[in-house]
Amino acid sequence: MLRKGGMGQASSQTYVPLSGIENEEDDKYCRFTRKNLVPVKEICLGAFLLLVGVIFILLAYLHYKGHIENQHGADWGLLTLGLLTFIPGFYTTNIAIGAWRGMPGYSFDDIPVCQ
Repeated sequence: MLRKGGMGQASSQTYVPLSGIENEEDDKYCRFTRKNLVPVKEICLGAFLLLVGVIFILLAYLHYKGHIENQHGADWGLLTLGLLTFIPGFYTTNIAIGAWRGMPGYSFDDIPVCQ
């Protein structure tokens, strides 16, 4: 039988009552959700944003140095897009790597979840 965890108990499950069930005798219909699951979709999105950000920053650098001839001022647009994608990608992958390595202060719960 599944039971609710007390205040002092560390549990990997959270009690979530279903809607419409008011009394304790219907407790067998409750749903338990696991915490600390690895958010694979969010980590893949973060790695993709990190990769795209690095590519845009490299393209901006090459354009600025004159290795790529294109429109005047395009390097600032590439740099802006690169920073806008690099920063959240680096944030997500940094937390994911820290949590994977078991470093104190890092947890998969700290990664923002896409819904």
